[in-house]
Amino acid sequence: MIEKRILTMLPHLNEAQKRIFLANEAITYGHGGISKVEKISGISRKTIRKGITEIKNEKSPSEQIRREGGGRKTIENTHPNIKSEIRRLVDGTTCGDL
Repeated sequence: MIEKRILTMLPHLNEAQKRIFLANEAITYGHGGISKVEKISGISRKTIRKGITEIKNEKSPSEQIRREGGGRKTIENTHPNIKSEIRRLVDGTTCGDL
């Protein structure tokens, strides 16, 4: 039952909501709840524990959520000529697949 609830809800939640929801599920499950929720959701126990702390301290999660596409950009985006530069530096017979 817990597995179905978690797998149904996760796609509809943002980061903060996931953290609080999973923390609540872990608390409700009781002993071993963090491990069980981590295994089902694939979300780290550190994140679940952070949610539990937020629940216990009655702290509202930050309203700021990462924008879509946030995070580190790929090397191809930051240096568009990277492959040709590597090929230029490395002998063609030792390069391998790029």
